[in-house]
Amino acid sequence: MKNDSLFAEHLQNFLNDRNEEQNNLILSSHIRLPSNSFTFCSPSWNSTSWLDHCISSQAFDQSITQLYKDYELSDQDHPYLHFQGHTS
Repeated sequence: MKNDSLFAEHLQNFLNDRNEEQNNLILSSHIRLPSNSFTFCSPSWNSTSWLDHCISSQAFDQSITQLYKDYELSDQDHPYLHFQGHTS
């Protein structure tokens, strides 16, 4: 995962449990974004962390052509997550 927080571990366990039930969920944000990505910026603490995630089905993940964070266009402390895809 992008960070080693307790929540990150719980999220990965959740996905693993769902996948055992054949739900084929993927943490697309972990797979497709650079390892130095962050989704939360705290100006008061001068820190960043990984709070927001993009979970998708395997089929939806395969249709994603681009997934990126827009750090320039930001709503307060959460940069926007953009994705583009194709339909068959």
